[in-house]
Formats: sequence, structure tokens, C-alpha cells
Amino acid sequence: MSFHPLLLKQITTVLANIKNNNSCSFDDLFYHISQTYQNQMDTIKRLESEIRELKNLPEIQKQALEMEKIHALREDEKRYRTLYEISSDAVLILENEQIIDCNQAALGMFKYKDIEVFKQTSLEELWPRVEQQYNKKTNNFKSEKKSNKSNAEQPLFHFEWTHKRSDGELFPAEVILYSFIISNRQFIQAVIRDITVQKKIEENLIKAKEAAEKQNKAKSVFLANMSHEIRTPTNAIVGFCELLQSTNLNDIQKKMLLNLKDSSKLLLSFINNVLTFSSLEEGALTLDVATTNLVVTFDSIHEIVAPLLGAKNLCYECDIPQNFPYVIADEDRLKQVLINLLSNAIKFTDAGLVKIAIEILEETSNDILVKISVSDTGIGIPHEIQPKLFKRFQQGDSSLTKKHQGTGLGLAISKSIVELMGGTIGLESDFGRGSCFWIQVKFEKVNSKDTEEFASTPIDMSQFHNINILLVEDNAVNQMIATAILLQGKSNVICANNGEEGIKILLERDIDIILMDIHMPIMDGYTASTLIRELNDPVKRNTPIIAVTANVMQNEIDLCREHKMNDYIAKPIASEKLFRILEKWIKK
Repeated sequence: MSFHPLLLKQITTVLANIKNNNSCSFDDLFYHISQTYQNQMDTIKRLESEIRELKNLPEIQKQALEMEKIHALREDEKRYRTLYEISSDAVLILENEQIIDCNQAALGMFKYKDIEVFKQTSLEELWPRVEQQYNKKTNNFKSEKKSNKSNAEQPLFHFEWTHKRSDGELFPAEVILYSFIISNRQFIQAVIRDITVQKKIEENLIKAKEAAEKQNKAKSVFLANMSHEIRTPTNAIVGFCELLQSTNLNDIQKKMLLNLKDSSKLLLSFINNVLTFSSLEEGALTLDVATTNLVVTFDSIHEIVAPLLGAKNLCYECDIPQNFPYVIADEDRLKQVLINLLSNAIKFTDAGLVKIAIEILEETSNDILVKISVSDTGIGIPHEIQPKLFKRFQQGDSSLTKKHQGTGLGLAISKSIVELMGGTIGLESDFGRGSCFWIQVKFEKVNSKDTEEFASTPIDMSQFHNINILLVEDNAVNQMIATAILLQGKSNVICANNGEEGIKILLERDIDIILMDIHMPIMDGYTASTLIRELNDPVKRNTPIIAVTANVMQNEIDLCREHKMNDYIAKPIASEKLFRILEKWIKK
């Protein structure tokens, strides 16, 4: 007979105790057996409980994770709700074209106190003409709804519109619509920003811009009129000087006449600076490049500044390398820069020398980099004044300004022109030791064949014999001067007092070339040129038209081209330049 191991163990223990302690009874034996079973049952229950806990551990962990997610979502919702409520922009949540939620900013913007009342407001009342576009856009999201994809990052619609508050007040707003889907339900979030202040600023800016444009236009008209009014009499002075030079004069008369002519050219250089400054302000200044002989250019510059040099008994030097090549340049703009530099040098030099020189820095078969410097032995310029000299309306200190008058534009204009040429300008000077202003420019060289053609002088005047030139000019003095110049080429000159007369003469007679003034009564030169280009007769329609204008601002030059004039010449008319232009178009 076998016993349970636990019972056997317990009996053995009790019998041992009986043997050692004769006082042990059977009651003790049964008590010990009962206690042992109880202890064993307690152990079994504890182990069963631990086993159950181990089995339930994954579910506890899952519940803990879910609680963490719920907590995170609540935190996100709290953050969103905070942003939602503190936003200064109105935020509306829409479903099926109805407002289902909004923030406090929306109530304030649309002046509603009760959110439930606001929710009943139709979109048509808030933005009547947008509803149709809104519906059209939301229809595009049906396929997206099926796929349960959110497009909240991309605006559904972005527009500006005039909205209406509850009291009927209208206000401009910027609106952005977003689409998003939750639990297979599509919502639209509308973010609305009141742009009343922004629109007011924009309105003021537009008014200011229009006022500035109007003022700028008035300034341009004024400058054009000023140019015309000054150049017209100056044209007469220079023209008559050139005509008188061909008459029998004694040496004193010739010298007086030359000084008169050169002084007129200095006046024109001042006018050119003012007009160039205006073009620079408008960003309309451009270069008109052509083959240029800098030797001839420098001679022409010397003729212009000679009266200034003579008035102060200053010596003048010109240093140009031998066989200096012909270059492609805007001769008029280059002359303007160098005349400005020479005029300043003469102005601030009471005795001694003024010198202009060209130094070749680099030369290739196609280009030549030169440094043209104008130096003097004048008073020099303090170092602290030098940085501001190339700024507009800036001169030396007040003591210099009192003695040496000027507009303060010459150097600023020169800097802009040189930079437009792709060059640089600078100076070196010490007070009391003279100054040296320089420009550094790269020119394209002209090949030898083109040089020979350009240098072919004098002009063959026989090519102008008996050609019929129509001179359309309203000013009698200008007619007289232009006619006298043209008669040097033995041309036939027919005069018209306005554009209407000019067209009539063109239709009645054979005309080889037209010299067309711009500003004339009855019909101006632009209108006349446009009508000529619309004539049925192809010969008369394509007659070369040369604009003769006292306004050399860039916008007028552009207008001449827009009205299909072939070329232009500025007043006062230089006879050689006029015959060069006539030669070019007669050959064509």
C-alpha cells in the first residue's frame, strides 16, 4: 500500500517527534496533516492567481497603450482648440453647405453674439457669389471621399471677396477653403481674414502711385517743352553761326562768332544733363552705339570747352596713342561724360593745366580696354568729400559751392552713363594738389574695312544735287537755317508748315526724303508719319522720314521709331551730321 508523498512526509515527521517526545498524540498528528494541506492549498491559489495575471498582461498593456493614444488625441485636440479659439482669423467648419462650428473670431468678425444663430446663416448671405464656385469645387472631391483620403494640406479654393456682417456692413476678406475627411464624412474648413486695413493701404498706394505717375508725366511734359523752347532759339544761334562762318569775316569777327557758337554748345550740354537725369530717373536711358573715331570726338570736345579754357587762360593737353582704332560706342553719351569731367576740371582750376588722355590697358583682335583720364592742377578735393561726389545733387562743401556754382548732377549722370556702358568711374585727388577723374571702359573694335568706309571724307556733296527734300517745319527761323544748310548740297527744298501740308505736297510731287519736325500745329509729325505709312502708293508710303526734334529724351526717340520714322537728328542741326544721315538714306 502506497501513500501520497505529502502524507507520507507528514506522518514520518510526526512519528519522529513521537519517538523523541513521548507527549505527541494522534490529535497532533491530524493537526499537522491538516495544516500541511492548508498550506499547500494556499500555495496553489497563489500560483493560480499569478498564472491568471500573466495571462491578462497583454490586455493590460493594450489598454495602457489605448489610454496613451486617447491622452495624446486629447492633447492634440486641446492644442487645436486653443489655436482655433485664439486665432485672429475667423475659422468656420462646414458640412453640406452648413456651418457646424466656428471660433470666437468668426462671431466677432461677422458681429454675431449667438453661435447657434450664426450656424443658421447661409453661405449665400455671407458670400453670395462664392457659393456657386464653392459647390463646383466640392464636387471635385467625390472621388477623394470614396478613397477616404484627406487633402487638408492643399487649399480647395483661395480668393478675395466682399463679405457682409450681421449689421449689413460690407468688408473685404481673404478666404482659404480646405477639405478634410473624418469617419468618411467630408468637411470644409474656411479661414477668413479681414483685409479692410490692407485694402485701405493698397488703395492709398494706388492713389499715391497714380499721383506720382501724373506728376512724373507732368515733369516729362515740362522737360520736353523746356527742351523744345530752349533748343529752338539755340538752334537758330548755332545755325546762323555756321552760316556766317562761310561768309567774309575778319579774324576778330570769326573769333567772336566761334565763341558764340561754342557757348551755345555749352548751353546745350547743360540741357542734355537735365534731360539725361530725367531719363535716368525713369530708367529709360539707353545707348545708341555706332562706329566712332575718338580722335575726332576729342577734337569736338575741345571745341566745346575752348571758351572756358580761354576765359581762365588755362593750358590744355590731349594725349591719344597713335593709330588708335575706331570703336563701337555711343559718341554723344561719351562726349557728355567727358565734357562734364572737363567742365569740372576747368571750374576748379584757376591756373595751370587741364589734360585729357587715353591709356590702353588691354587689347585683343576684337576689343580694347581703355582708361580715359581728365586731370588738372586745381584746388583738389578733400578725402572726406570724395565719397559723396558721384551722388545726385551733391557737391563739395558750402565754401566751394559759393564760389563754384553748379547743379550737382554732372558726376552722378556721368557715373550712370559709364556704368550703362559696362565701365567704371573714379578719382584720385589730394586737397591743394589737383585732381584726376578717370573712366575705364571696354570698346568693341571696328575692322579695317568698316573703318575705311567710315573715314571717307569729305562728304561727296554731288550726291545731293537736285534731290527733292521735303522740309516739314512750322518755325520760320528753323526753315531758313535748314534750307540754307541743304542748299549747300544744291538740293531742291520744299517747305511745309505742318504735317497736313506735308502730306499734301508728298501726294502732289516726287519727294526723295522728308525732314519731319515733331511738334507742329494742325498736325504733328507723329500723326503725319503714321498717315504716310498708310498711303496706297508704295513709293510714297516708303519715303524715308528723318525726325528733326528739339526733344532728345529717350521716350521721344522711341516714339519716333514707333511711328516708323527711319532716323532722327536733334536740334540744333549740325550740318555734317545732317548730310551723313541724308547720305545713308539716299543710298538705301
